[in-house]
Amino acid sequence: MKRISTNVGIMLMLLLVINPNAFSQNIIKHGLDSVVSERSKNIYSYDDNGKNILNAGYHWDDTSNNWKGDYKYEYAYDYNGNQILYIYYNWDNTGDNWIGNFKMEFMYKNNDNPISRTYYNWNKTSNNWKEDAKSKDEYMSHENERLHTHYTWDYENSNWIEDSKNKQELVYDENNNLTLYAYYTFNYTANTWRGSNKNECIYDNDGRRLNIYYTWDYTTNDWKMISKSEKIFDLSYSITDLIVPVFLYYDYWHERIYTYDYGNMLTEEISSSSRTGTDWEPGSIVKWYWSKKNLETKIPEITNNNFTIRVFPNPTTGQLIITGQLTNTNYEIYNLRGQLQKQGKLQGETTIINIESLARGMYLLRIAGETVKIMKE
Repeated sequence: MKRISTNVGIMLMLLLVINPNAFSQNIIKHGLDSVVSERSKNIYSYDDNGKNILNAGYHWDDTSNNWKGDYKYEYAYDYNGNQILYIYYNWDNTGDNWIGNFKMEFMYKNNDNPISRTYYNWNKTSNNWKEDAKSKDEYMSHENERLHTHYTWDYENSNWIEDSKNKQELVYDENNNLTLYAYYTFNYTANTWRGSNKNECIYDNDGRRLNIYYTWDYTTNDWKMISKSEKIFDLSYSITDLIVPVFLYYDYWHERIYTYDYGNMLTEEISSSSRTGTDWEPGSIVKWYWSKKNLETKIPEITNNNFTIRVFPNPTTGQLIITGQLTNTNYEIYNLRGQLQKQGKLQGETTIINIESLARGMYLLRIAGETVKIMKE
């Protein structure tokens, strides 16, 4: 990848993706006759499962004629792929090395939901990690009711002090639709629970879903309606029939993929608000439009002067079918970080590749020097 900068000379960005490590480096030339010098670099490392375990950035210091650190993050995972460690480091210019700044440790329930997080800060005097805070999740009478408690570390007495807690309640109907979400906080002065926010969901058989939102009224010590949203769906299309946007977001310092979880095609959303808690005032109407998948008329192709290969279905939930005249030709599948996920050879005119083990997201299929994007759902 090249970028030309006309006002400062020439800037070249070199990106090398190496499994299990990746490396990127900026090389800047100040003026046409000056010496090319390295200016910055980023280093990434991954474990055997493709999980990022190191992300570090450096810049070149002309005074010391050496690299200086900008930031460093380290991550660790358990055998189920759950993140169990997050560490952030600062660069110590005096010692020319990394020193700790902030650390988080995670524990999980049923290999999925985190039940505790412990936070540490680096103590420069003693040169070690010191507890700062922790949070703990407890599942009460059933899995849909969770108690979340937060603690801070008492340095004087060397123990944990509970400083806040909240709880959430989830209720589902017989079709596993969420019908109630309620969030409460504990008032230590009054020694009682008080509501914070609540969402009621009402479904019908005609493709409508009504959400009513509440806040807590401290005067009446009860819930008060503040807004509602009615979603209208076309039940003749499921969400798998549509081309759905995919978003990447960060949750507890690691990446997650977010997609729309509607079962059918959303067509309209009507919003209203209430100042009194009883009367509704019109708000807004949002119309939704989607692109429908049509795999029979629009199949991705890899084409050059020598061959044409067709790849379908795309998106896919587990199998890719590749047709074309390239027997014994190698193929590779990479994630967007450039890490090799799967490889093999095309067999005959039709090859079926099983990618059920890959996580949901976008991948790059490379065959004979050509590349096509594929989506795993």
